[in-house]
Amino acid sequence: MPARPLAVLGLRLLAAAPPRLAALQELLMGAEGLGEFLELVRRYTPDHEAEILRATGPDERLPIFANYFQDQYFPLHWVFAHPMDGDVGYDYMAESIHAPSLGWDDDDWHDIESRHHGHQLLFALCRCCDGTNHQFYDDGLRIPALEACAVHTRKDVLTRIPDGGYTREELHRLLDGTEYEAAAKAADWFHNDTGNGFLDTNDEMNQYAQDPWDPETVAELTRLWQQADLLYDQVNDLRVWLEQDTNRHFGQLLDFI
Repeated sequence: MPARPLAVLGLRLLAAAPPRLAALQELLMGAEGLGEFLELVRRYTPDHEAEILRATGPDERLPIFANYFQDQYFPLHWVFAHPMDGDVGYDYMAESIHAPSLGWDDDDWHDIESRHHGHQLLFALCRCCDGTNHQFYDDGLRIPALEACAVHTRKDVLTRIPDGGYTREELHRLLDGTEYEAAAKAADWFHNDTGNGFLDTNDEMNQYAQDPWDPETVAELTRLWQQADLLYDQVNDLRVWLEQDTNRHFGQLLDFI
């Protein structure tokens, strides 16, 4: 994307408000990637251009842009929310789209004890490594999951889960189209196999790290984010419901299955 001449950019900055000395100095020195970043501002958040121009440096401007962009499209990576001491610059923002990854990773799988106990129950419900081609936890990790569940759930309830748990195919067959279908969707999420890139990747394998800043890509990622947000909310609603009365509600889920 062509950057406007510095003189034009300077006029726009001066028109927005009396510039801070640091902002004017940054403009005149030609901070790396500044022109390209301002093109993104004008393309995707034009109503907030003046506010972004009044801020100083990437530590202030990037979070403002990321916040307004998220309101209209999808979240950008968390690193843009709280940049510090110039560790993230305009050039990093402008080079490609950096979207967040909500998939599970080794830390999540091996530290299930620190998750919400509703997640722990849904985790223990499903069988591990059931044919997905994604790296996933092994059956041995169900033991700490069940131990974590036992802190909040009676033994007689937990022992109703079949040895090894239910396969994802079984959960979808039994629960799709019902009030409990989010349990099957949770199993897909734990396996990084929902079919949605936001939920199926973690930071180590983020597939959107190199997507270009063009309207078609932004539109497609916005559509995918809406799908991911809906699935995430469905799983979270089920998690909260399980935690409200764990023994009774989880027992109801097992009764239905």
